[in-house]
Amino acid sequence: MNNYNRDGGALGDFFALSMTKTLFTCSVLKSIGV
Repeated sequence: MNNYNRDGGALGDFFALSMTKTLFTCSVLKSIGV
């Protein structure tokens, strides 16, 4: 719990997760040809 503030804490993690999800979704959509 000590390095929770490394890059904005939970907010940084949330943005990283959203970005990963967005990129993943784009890849999936491209691969199924949308």
